[in-house]
Order: sequence, then structure tokens, then C-alpha cells
Amino acid sequence: MAKFEGYDDLHTELLLLEGAISVEDASAARMDSNGLINGREVTPSGLYSLGGLIGIPKGYLNKCENILRAENANFWLTRKTTAMSAIVVDDKIIQFMPDVFINVTTSDLLAQIKDELVDKDGIDMKVERSYVSPGDIHFSVVFPDTMNDNNGDPIFGGFSFRNFPLSPRAPEVGDLCWRQVCSNGMIREDTMRTWLVNNTVPLSAVVNKIGDTHTNVSSFITDFINLKNEQVVNPARTLISTCKRLGIRSSYVSKLLAKLQTEPHDTMFDITNIVTSLANEVSPRMGWGIQKQSSHILEFATCDNCNQIVG
Repeated sequence: MAKFEGYDDLHTELLLLEGAISVEDASAARMDSNGLINGREVTPSGLYSLGGLIGIPKGYLNKCENILRAENANFWLTRKTTAMSAIVVDDKIIQFMPDVFINVTTSDLLAQIKDELVDKDGIDMKVERSYVSPGDIHFSVVFPDTMNDNNGDPIFGGFSFRNFPLSPRAPEVGDLCWRQVCSNGMIREDTMRTWLVNNTVPLSAVVNKIGDTHTNVSSFITDFINLKNEQVVNPARTLISTCKRLGIRSSYVSKLLAKLQTEPHDTMFDITNIVTSLANEVSPRMGWGIQKQSSHILEFATCDNCNQIVG
């Protein structure tokens, strides 16, 4: 029987989070002189989002004392004609949202992945990385049977999923190329904006996408390994150019340049691994972004004569 290693812990964590979040209608919300709305404390992030919805500078309400804050908020709340919702965690309002937002229950999706692809189709899976918070959930899962030994440097294929439960932003699912030795890799993501049906994404569509990834991800691994064929003549210049093209902050480039002293740097495979290593040193959200951006290295053009990056 196929295994889904790490499933139980991740599924339990998702259920606990989802059980702690409630959504309330806030269309008729008013703030009292103590700064409470619907009798609940509003966190700084909640005030920030409220300002954006009622059309005042987002940080302004956080700077006001309670009475002035209530006067300003209520003046504009009475003039707001569209519906909105309040997101409540631990009896505090942590965010206000337009009433129309994308609703995908991540725990249900994970359970369906296990039911359809692991239990029925016999695909082994392993959770390699996960991050769970009220506003941002993402996890990376590998398929053990896709391993390419890569001369003792194993690389796996898999998928990554990211959901934004408190946002109108569409979830993302992507192909994953995971290098075991450094516990990170590259993600080729696909936004699900075009998949939306009544402000949700059909779970079957996500499961089908992941099944297709299992079938086709070997080409992603091959493309990554083939970067070994692209020689690097000037590692520092190549690394700086790569970071610039990927939009990596200049403040991180010096850290990556220092790694040229200790890490292999003869090929674009080496340079790519230096770049993706940054994902382990920054916040989970930024790490996801770095892994997504790094996949564009595979699209860089190289000179036919010297194999150097051009453009």
C-alpha cells in the first residue's frame, strides 16, 4: 500500500487552524468608543485592512486613540454600501475582507489527494516542507518514485500548493524539483485564477493537476540536471546577473556571493543551487517566492560558443 509520509501531522495542523477561524458578516459593523467592533478587539492588521476597505489611508486607524478612531471609522462605515466580512481568530478580528473571497478548504484538498492519488492510484508521497498560518498556507510534497540519483545527489519531483484563506488571491499549485541534500528546489507554479467556479476551485481540478505532475515531472528534473552542461566562466558576474534577472534583493546578493568561497560554482547547476539555498535562510513566504523565481533560470538563453548567460 502506498504511503503519504507526513500527512497526519499536516492534516491535523490544518484542521486545528481551520477550526480556529470564523467568518462573520460585518456589513453593518460599527466601532464603539473602546475600539471594539461587534464587541471584539480589532488587531492592528484588522485595522489596516479596514482602512483599505472603507477608503482611508491604511495605517491611519492604528495611529488614532480609541474615540477618534471610532469617529473616523464610523463616519466611513456608514457610507460603505458593499458587503464585507470579518475574520475572527481567538475572539479577535484579524482582518476585514470584501464579502466575495476565494474559499478553498486546504484540509479537504489534502484529504482528497490522499484518497485519490495515494490510496487509490498507489502514488507514494512525502511532505518535505509546510507552513501554516491564518492567511498563508503552503506545503511541498515529493514523489519518492521520481528520484533521479544524479550521481549521488538525489533529486525528486513533486508538487507545491499554496492557499491564501483570507484573501481574494487565487490558490497556486506548481511542479516541484526538490534537491534532497539542501532541502529546497524550484517551483513552476500555476495560478488557479482561471479555475475558479463560484469563488472556489474544484478540488478535483487540483487533484488532476497533481496527478499530471507525477506523470510529467521527470522532464523538469532533467532540465535542472542539464544545467550542469552550462559552464560558468565568471561565477561572481553570473551570480549577480542571475539574481538581478530573478528580482532578488541586492541586500541578499552579498550573502550569496560569499557562498562562492565554499560552494561549487563551475556550472549553472551550481549557481542555481546557491540561489535556491537562500530559501532556507529567509521567511517561508519569501522562500516560496525564491523557489518560484529560480525556475526561470531554466528559460535563460545561453551563448552557443561559451554557454554563458546572455541578455
